[in-house]
Amino acid sequence: MIKRLAISTACAIVFASVSGQNLVEKISDQICDCIDTIQNMDSLQAKIDRCAPESIDLIWGSENDEDEDYSVSDDSINNTMDSVMANLIYYCPKIRNFVLADREAINYKMSVSEKANGFYKAGNEAFESENYGTA
Repeated sequence: MIKRLAISTACAIVFASVSGQNLVEKISDQICDCIDTIQNMDSLQAKIDRCAPESIDLIWGSENDEDEDYSVSDDSINNTMDSVMANLIYYCPKIRNFVLADREAINYKMSVSEKANGFYKAGNEAFESENYGTA
């Protein structure tokens, strides 16, 4: 894992900034622009699967003279995409907000047990009344 992280970091450094953005950020931004609405985790994955190759083709295939210095090999593409996927939540607020909302919905939903919900409600009421021992 550390070796993979080091390679991804080295790759990101090698493809250093172009017009204030590095390659990983440019591809991440392009993926973010490509993703429109996200309905569930499956749709997110499908959209990333569709947008990632399109984005890397667009960025690597750009006509910008500054971008032509990027070496295009299977290893460089794989390393760059690993780094993009590791940093996509950082560069794309749409994805970050969706993932956080999805995790919150999963981790903070009410129990299916009425008894558990009753204890939860009673604990919150005791806490609000500053009765911490009962809470």
